[in-house]
Amino acid sequence: HTDERLTNVEEDIDLLKNKSEIDSTQRFQLQKARNKRAIEVCGGKESNFYKTKSRKVFMALAHDFKEFFQIPRYDALRKEDFDKAIEFINGWYPSVLLKREIDQVNAQTNHAHCWLHRQNSVSQKATGRSCHRDKQYL
Repeated sequence: HTDERLTNVEEDIDLLKNKSEIDSTQRFQLQKARNKRAIEVCGGKESNFYKTKSRKVFMALAHDFKEFFQIPRYDALRKEDFDKAIEFINGWYPSVLLKREIDQVNAQTNHAHCWLHRQNSVSQKATGRSCHRDKQYL
């Protein structure tokens, strides 16, 4: 009878250590890793895609993550899958179509700004006003 109770206690401990959902510290670490990766994929916080469409990247990452781990939300992740989840996030890449959109948005807006900057440089000198991004072009 003692052996049976000991086995039950060991199973309960295993359940709590591995099968239960991640704790608040792990949720925080997961959120930090997710945010860092999404920002990287967008091209950084200063990128045009991040400033205008970053939600698409966050949603795609969340969708792929939940699909891979077969969970309805991040905090439903089992503790035993935590390290694998961090690896998944750090190694995640957007789909080819989303990556193409990121590259296009970042390139188009940068080119548009450079073009506007060149067009306005004469009038800026004449008026004494300058572009808010002048430091990047000096």
